[in-house]
Amino acid sequence: MNGLGFTVLTLSVVAFGCSDTGGESAVCLDPLPTDCVPLYEPTYDNVFEQTFKGCSVGGSACHSEQGAKGGLVLSDKDLAYTLLLDPPTTAARVIAGDPECSSLMHRLEASDNTVMPPGNPLSASERCAIEEWIRQGAHP
Repeated sequence: MNGLGFTVLTLSVVAFGCSDTGGESAVCLDPLPTDCVPLYEPTYDNVFEQTFKGCSVGGSACHSEQGAKGGLVLSDKDLAYTLLLDPPTTAARVIAGDPECSSLMHRLEASDNTVMPPGNPLSASERCAIEEWIRQGAHP
């Protein structure tokens, strides 16, 4: 009790299920639906070929070797995997098993000017495929 006759409580906030290596964002998303329907089978090969690779094609592509926005190059499958899960100079963008705390999902789920891809967000079923790949362990 303090001198005013009431008890002072100290509260600590814990983000359950979130890693402290969550990339750009220190805050996790609210739980994402686990009953979404993925556009394609959620394997890394499919995620890379059907979604990520498209972000690196063309002269002005954001994640081509020339563009490399945020230091992320998505034109090479092995390099892209490393830059998503174990980048040499930044925090991981994907936390295996934890889509809500993966900064990649923050960008895909954003509703402001940080949404990726800019101007043409992915469909819910395409985001679901990426989410499920991460949830299942983000294996190569």
